[in-house]
Amino acid sequence: MNTSQDNHLVTRFREAMQGLLVDIGLSRPEVVDAFPAYELASDDGIKLTLSVDSEGVVTVQSHALALPDKCSTSILVSLLRQNRVGPSYPPIVTAIENTDEPGVVVCTQERLENLTKDHFLTLFQRLSDEARLIRQTLDSPLS
Repeated sequence: MNTSQDNHLVTRFREAMQGLLVDIGLSRPEVVDAFPAYELASDDGIKLTLSVDSEGVVTVQSHALALPDKCSTSILVSLLRQNRVGPSYPPIVTAIENTDEPGVVVCTQERLENLTKDHFLTLFQRLSDEARLIRQTLDSPLS
């Protein structure tokens, strides 16, 4: 990719994430190594961090307090593999690579332009819902 394409990818990602953060008022963006990384966090310890590199590869990292790291990773992979927020949205994730680091998934984007605020917000909400359900199951006494 050339520099203008790199800048376009970063600009598109930054715009999508800044709009999302304004919409839900959860966190503020940070720029890491000149490329954006954003974190959404809830009061009960669920985090979703998204970053993009110069090739347009998006790394998604999840963390849910009181859940094993492997559990957090598998929830995230499962949600990403669903590939859509709803029928009116185009596929987002075209490839998923697990990493050795717990809770981290690398998503290769076919077209960064397909990223939407709704996708990230829905992903975060689903991650939160799944983590809460699993925590409730782990906390409930065996019958």
